[in-house]
Amino acid sequence: MICSQCGRENHDSARSCIGCGAPIIGGVADGAKKVADTVSDGAHAAADGVKDGAHAVAGTVSDGAHAAAGAVSGGAHAVVGTVAGGAHAVVGGVKDGAGKVADGVSGGAHAIAGGVKDGTHAVVGGVESQVSKSYDQAKSAYKHNQIGMIGFILAIIAFIMSFLPTVGWPAWANIISWIIWAAGLILSFIGVFRIPRGFAIAGLIISLFGLIATVLVIVLSGLSGLVFPGTN
Repeated sequence: MICSQCGRENHDSARSCIGCGAPIIGGVADGAKKVADTVSDGAHAAADGVKDGAHAVAGTVSDGAHAAAGAVSGGAHAVVGTVAGGAHAVVGGVKDGAGKVADGVSGGAHAIAGGVKDGTHAVVGGVESQVSKSYDQAKSAYKHNQIGMIGFILAIIAFIMSFLPTVGWPAWANIISWIIWAAGLILSFIGVFRIPRGFAIAGLIISLFGLIATVLVIVLSGLSGLVFPGTN
């Protein structure tokens, strides 16, 4: 119970205010009780109204949700159908494109293979022609360097004959040996400038060794005559 003087709350059975000591009138308590009852009844009525409104709103929302779900489901089916149709179209296009690409690649591969084959034949033919040409050139060069071969043979003969004075051969044999040596040296020298030049170089070297051997034989023969007079 509230004191009307100081506003302090007191027990419902109190006769006077515990704060200011003023007497508490019972009518105030009854009025307050009536007000409380009225407020309680209004609250119950308001609660019932709110409850009924909530049920109405819930029903409306439920109906709207079902309608929205139906619309979404129909839209989803439509989208799925459209996507499926587009996917089939894309797959068909990709398949056609892949077939065209495969045909193009196959044609290009055949063209490349043909080009490689033709190029290989051309290269082989060129190599065969070059080998044949080189062989003909070598054969012709060997045929044209018979001078070097003759110089090589004469150089060997002259080298062997350079030792004849040591066995008492006549003077004319020495003259022939010098002639053969000179001919071998000249022909070998000429053959060096032709291909193949192997025998010509060998003949030139042997001719030089023959010259050295002949000079040594002559020098040794002269020295032996000086050391042992009357042996000739």
